[in-house]
Order: sequence, then C-alpha cells, then structure tokens
Amino acid sequence: MAGRFLLDTNIVIAHFEGDEAVTERLEAVGQALIPAPVVAELLYGAQKSRRIGYNADRVFDLVRVSVFVPCGLAACEQYARIKLAVARMGRPIPVNDLWIAACCAAAEATLVTRDGHFDGVPGLQIEAW
Repeated sequence: MAGRFLLDTNIVIAHFEGDEAVTERLEAVGQALIPAPVVAELLYGAQKSRRIGYNADRVFDLVRVSVFVPCGLAACEQYARIKLAVARMGRPIPVNDLWIAACCAAAEATLVTRDGHFDGVPGLQIEAW
C-alpha cells in the first residue's frame, strides 16, 4: 500500500478498540502520521477515563511508532486557507478538525477518517477505513 496516511482520532480509537479492519490497514501501511491535534484529543480522552495511565501509555506507544506531525507554519497556512474555503461554502467545521485537515494538507497525506466533517474540505484526500 503506497502513500502517506494521516490518522484522525476516530480511526485511532477504532484501532485501540480492536477494529480488525483498521488494525490490518495500519499494519499494511507500516508507519502512519499522527497530527498534534489527534494526540491532544486522545490524551484528553485518557484523562477522562478510569485508566488514565494505561490509556495515555497507549497513545504515547502509538506516537513512538508513528510519524508525529506538529502544527508548523505550513499547517498554519493551510488552516487559514481551509477555514476560509469552508466558511465561504457555508460548511464550517470544528476547530480541531480544521487543524487535523491543515496538518494533513501540509504533510501532503491522505486523511483516514470516519468523520463526515472533512467531506467539504477542498483538495483533501480522504479514505474511510
């Protein structure tokens, strides 16, 4: 399987919950990209859970075997472009999803998600696992 795949939060959660289809695709990809907003969302979820340490460790373990994508200057430029485009279309999306889309566009990757918010983002390549 060729290409660069950036994971949305819902895909990581599906993997953590044992979704075999997602886990198989991740194994085929080898190394996925994990953007900073996804890591933040996952760590927030860990903090709200009953097993904070266990769940946080799972997030950090995944980040160690993945490519961490920060919200750098290129992502900031993409954020502005995407936010303006979806606003003009009358289809605004949540702020964290804007950042995830921006990191994905800056990394020139395909976004792996099950979230329909991203469907209106111009130029974003999307796959649903």
